Amino acid sequence: MEILVDETSDGWDIKLKLLGFEAKSVKKLKEKEQKLGHDFNIIQYAQQNNMILITKDKECGKACRANNFPCIWINDDSIIEKIILPDLEKIKSEKV
Repeated sequence: MEILVDETSDGWDIKLKLLGFEAKSVKKLKEKEQKLGHDFNIIQYAQQNNMILITKDKECGKACRANNFPCIWINDDSIIEKIILPDLEKIKSEKV
């Protein structure tokens, strides 16, 4: 499984590689003159290369969901659901 990290999360490719994943960065690919200037091109590149896209970009995330493309879209809802609520529940249970 290879991962494509959008520019909104540049640097995560390095962290993911350290964790044992194959990851590429849109920003670094652009530096090598890849044609990834628009969300459509980024999604298309990921599709053509069987990659999972990680993005914080709202339009890119919506496009992935609308087209049933494997994507990890980091948005406020996911942050609240996956990080804030569990931490609040933990703190709440510790005080009881």
